[in-house]
Amino acid sequence: MERVTRFMRETAAPAAALACSAAACAGLAYACVRLMSDKAGETERALIAHADSQRRRLQKLRMYFESAQLTSNDVALKRMEAVSHQLKTLLTPPASAEIRAASGEQRLALFEEMKLRILTHLVALPYVQSYCALLVRAQVNVISNHVYLHKLLASEEAVEDDGDSDAPRQETTNPIDEIAQNEFLTFVEAHVQKEMLSFVQQVRACVEQAFAESKLDRPLEFGAFQRMLLQARNAVEQQQQATAPRPLAQLMSLGDGNSGGKEEEPAVPLRLDAVGALVAEMRRVTSSQKFFDIVCSSASRRFFHVEASVRQILGGGGGGDTKDGAATATVAPVLASQLTPLCVLARSELSHATLGALQHITDDSFVQDFMYALFTQSH
Repeated sequence: MERVTRFMRETAAPAAALACSAAACAGLAYACVRLMSDKAGETERALIAHADSQRRRLQKLRMYFESAQLTSNDVALKRMEAVSHQLKTLLTPPASAEIRAASGEQRLALFEEMKLRILTHLVALPYVQSYCALLVRAQVNVISNHVYLHKLLASEEAVEDDGDSDAPRQETTNPIDEIAQNEFLTFVEAHVQKEMLSFVQQVRACVEQAFAESKLDRPLEFGAFQRMLLQARNAVEQQQQATAPRPLAQLMSLGDGNSGGKEEEPAVPLRLDAVGALVAEMRRVTSSQKFFDIVCSSASRRFFHVEASVRQILGGGGGGDTKDGAATATVAPVLASQLTPLCVLARSELSHATLGALQHITDDSFVQDFMYALFTQSH
């Protein structure tokens, strides 16, 4: 009995120690699990807070971007009106009085000139309007990126200053001020106006070749017009990717010296630190294949409107009688009765820059994505 009692006393102490160790390990494991759970909760809360912050930042960025697009509308409409007026001046057809006063071959030559100028106008206008509208959008988004970045930096510095009230506060200066923005917009507009004559001359050469089979002694049918218009468009757009001259690409060069010849002095004195940097940035944008593609795509949407309007005029190919057509019946250019309504279409209806025409050019997901990339500088 004594031996049993002694054995129980000898084994009880290690068992108690083992039990204490097990309890301690369990407590430690629980503490570790609790700590890991707390850390996971903190990490999750931090991730949620970061996601909320990022979402608010992107919402603010998108709102600023949408505001910039609305701001660009007024500038784009004025630019479209200006280039439309310039096209009208460059492609003014012979006056009716001049045609009536002429006779024989001279009168036919004047009608041929009238035909070429009207058709050149119909082909050039969608490209010019699309390019100018998209160019303004691109300019405004490049400027807005700098302005937004300046505001963001100023906001972050204000938050840091609040954390250290004793530190002297320094105002950040925006290098892209209003004067620089206006100089930048004016310089680009002056370049487009300077290159317009060369562009129109090249488009006319494409039109002259494409519409060579359109004769004055027979009416122009819509099917033939549609086929020859497509041929002229292909020639204009293919020229951009072939050897010089490259009219649309030259129009987009912004005076980078690649268009051949001696580069003229800019119409506006460029400040190298601000305006010069903006112009250099725009040259990279307008010389990109992506920008070229969106201009051609936007022009295609404008050409759908051109074709729909021309179809109403030409119908099955007859064309209505007009005063000018009746006055020239002695020479019998059958196409003459169709030229006057086509002239009105090119110089009045299609040339008038409206918000609807602008949206027809810019309301496209491809265009919006490109402009947003410019605004966020992720292109």
